[in-house]
Amino acid sequence: SAFGSAFQAYIRWSFIIISGFSLFLGKRKIKRGLTVLLSSLAVTGVTVFVTPQSAIKYGVLTFLGVAMLVGALFEKLTLKIHPLVGIAVSFLLFLFFFNAEIGTVGLFGYKLPLPNTLFANEFTAFLGFPYREFHSSDYVPLIPWIFLYFSGSFLFLIFKRYGLLRMLSGVSVKSLEWVGRNALPIYLIHQPLIYGVMFLIFRKQ
Repeated sequence: SAFGSAFQAYIRWSFIIISGFSLFLGKRKIKRGLTVLLSSLAVTGVTVFVTPQSAIKYGVLTFLGVAMLVGALFEKLTLKIHPLVGIAVSFLLFLFFFNAEIGTVGLFGYKLPLPNTLFANEFTAFLGFPYREFHSSDYVPLIPWIFLYFSGSFLFLIFKRYGLLRMLSGVSVKSLEWVGRNALPIYLIHQPLIYGVMFLIFRKQ
């Protein structure tokens, strides 16, 4: 439904922006990125084996793991860019490449077709150019979403530059803080838990 599509888009956009916003928070960024990336590979392996008809390839966890690693590698460069310029360029690039998955790029109504040779294999699918037979139940490729991720990173730098972080530091909800600290294991557990409950419900019908 239209509502379902809009809600899905809201969740994905906010999830990625908040993740980008969090790039400069905490330490051991490379380790965290590798942990998320390895977790995503486990999810892919399990879904390919257990539910091959709805396997997850290059899903949101894979994207976030790679984005965290890219963000950590380019952290010093990101800090040298004025955050207002950075967020404007990042978001425009996100919009420019938004339809790359279906073969076009462009802004403000202007569309340019991409060559079919880009849509060739697993690596191009990972980048954001899926080949014809590609399928994934959760597909968040590097392009265009890496630009939205960096939009979130520059948003953090805007908050920091103009003293807006204090608005966030004054909010404290212990239960949500616990969820935030344990987001990865909760994310990994919630789907098989939901699948299991639904399986038991519909098995009896």
